Amino acid sequence: MKYKVYTVPLLEQEILFFYCDGDKELQKLLQKKEVKDYLNRKSFEGLEVGDAMGMCIRIIETNRPIAIYVSSKLKADDLQETISHEIQHAVFYLKQMCNFREENEFNAYVNGRMNLDFRKFIK
Repeated sequence: MKYKVYTVPLLEQEILFFYCDGDKELQKLLQKKEVKDYLNRKSFEGLEVGDAMGMCIRIIETNRPIAIYVSSKLKADDLQETISHEIQHAVFYLKQMCNFREENEFNAYVNGRMNLDFRKFIK
């Protein structure tokens, strides 16, 4: 069970990484001062993940991704796929938010870097 406030390369945008076992552990992490402060700055509350393998949480009105959750109980193959899947969602929203829809190098660089950094984070 852990979290990290992560700064997206090139954009200086923060995204909160969560790696834990569902809502029970997530609720414990949400009580930490740093996490509360982060979510307050983003004007976001009421985070639940249910039994999801992973989730990219965003502010719908702005398409701003604010958190990525990945379940800590996944097997290795599902874990790698889920990390890539949720990061791809975040990069998609970042591209829209920054109007980089046609910028393929941005997608490749940020996606690759975030995947590497999330994998390092969970080790």
